Amino acid sequence: MIQSLFQIVRLLTIVVRRYPQRVFLAYALPSILAFSMLTPPLFAPDETAHVMRAYSVSALRLLPSGMLSEGQDMQPVPADYVAIIDTYYSQLASDGYFGWQTAIDHPTASWRSAEIGFLHNAEGYFPLFYIPQAIVIRLAWVFDVSIIDTLRYGRLLLGCLFVYLGYLALSLARWGRLGLLLLVSLPISVFLGASFSPDAWLIASSSLAFAMMTRTGPSHKSSSERQMAAWIIIAATALRPSYLLMNAIWVRSTFREIGKKPSLLLIAGFIIATVWAFLVVAHPDRRIDGINPELQFAFLLSNPLAVFEVAWTTLSNHAALPLRQIFIVTNHPNAHASDQLALLLSAVTILVIFTDYRRVAVKEAWTWILIGCAVLSYGLIYGAMYLGWTAVGSMGPVQGVQGRYFVPLLVFALLALPSISASRIALRITPVISICLVSYFLILNYWTINQYFNPEI
Repeated sequence: MIQSLFQIVRLLTIVVRRYPQRVFLAYALPSILAFSMLTPPLFAPDETAHVMRAYSVSALRLLPSGMLSEGQDMQPVPADYVAIIDTYYSQLASDGYFGWQTAIDHPTASWRSAEIGFLHNAEGYFPLFYIPQAIVIRLAWVFDVSIIDTLRYGRLLLGCLFVYLGYLALSLARWGRLGLLLLVSLPISVFLGASFSPDAWLIASSSLAFAMMTRTGPSHKSSSERQMAAWIIIAATALRPSYLLMNAIWVRSTFREIGKKPSLLLIAGFIIATVWAFLVVAHPDRRIDGINPELQFAFLLSNPLAVFEVAWTTLSNHAALPLRQIFIVTNHPNAHASDQLALLLSAVTILVIFTDYRRVAVKEAWTWILIGCAVLSYGLIYGAMYLGWTAVGSMGPVQGVQGRYFVPLLVFALLALPSISASRIALRITPVISICLVSYFLILNYWTINQYFNPEI
């Protein structure tokens, strides 16, 4: 018995170390299929608005209408889709959850229905991360596929693409593959993969950029992998400018090593991405709720010491909330969505990352600079949410911070975190821990789906 168990552990160690991409494939494909077929459309965070942004990109409306005006303008959206959203919120208000009522009430809703104005906050988001969704919607428009069928089967297509990109990243990466396996297998990663959310493509493309960076070195100064990774990093900056760690990696690993002409192109792209992030992306227009980014920034300038009180209030009350949202997608009671569980899962994940081999030297000064940038980026995510989603003058906690914002940052942190000296026992146990975590993530995915069959639990 003991010998058989030892053989199983040994086999798992070999498989996860040599073939993490196959482990991911075996885990992610069933999860994507289940999420796509068994959960209602528009289930992911802010997916109603992201579908509208994808519709605009499919119609080649890349810039939001009225972007230079005060506040936000109505954006053209198919009337049938607005009716679906009304049903979405109606069932949410009456039943406390979003189920299949939209599919029952609007089976023939069409993308070709007359356009009407609708206000949402996703219209200014960088279009690159909406291209797969836009292609799905445009094909549905051409072949007159109903909106409900598009949302349901489109999620399956997008999910399969997400799985392929994750598989490709794990296949290309030359080191840090166990940490990458865990990050692309997180419940929130796979959950977003089966949706129209741009965060799925940000996670997948960041994973590809990480994999490409591991394939470059001093002897590959003008490699195409390094330049492709830089363009992904630049695009990510346009979507989320708070990822300063990505910018630091880009400056050191690409700009200084690929030559003058490619560097000038990358600098131009970086400037465009930065301008887009700060001038085009629409600010939340929720002044009725006491939210105004300009007034909030003025409040901080006049009360600079308030930053420390806001930080303390946030960390003392909501420190584990983003971690819980990374691992736990639903409040199913079996998941035990507690702060203690979130901290334990985070600690185990970090242990795997630090014991997995990576070519990062702890003695290098630049390593600590990158770690500092990671911490700064973490704080800037809270800063962005404080300006854009927290009431003016609030002393905390910061509102609007969600776990999915941190996953791409964690992927790029793999490039900066050094590996610690691991004993032979740790090298054998770490792959087994990784398999156990991925298996637990699969159970969490099941509980997420199960809640829609038993919404009263």
